[in-house]
Amino acid sequence: MDVRELEDRIKKIEEAIISLNESVRINIEAISLLAEVLERQMRQMKRNKGTVAEGEAETLYV
Repeated sequence: MDVRELEDRIKKIEEAIISLNESVRINIEAISLLAEVLERQMRQMKRNKGTVAEGEAETLYV
């Protein structure tokens, strides 16, 4: 394996790491958004707890 091949491999590895970092960043952002939605739903459920008849289904809006 010559220097050129090694440089090409290093370049591909660097590109893969950048791609993985971007994927991780996107996943963290998505998890944060999901956590916000769950928090809103929990607050809404707590607010509506006393107003909804027992056994009655309720739709939660985000």
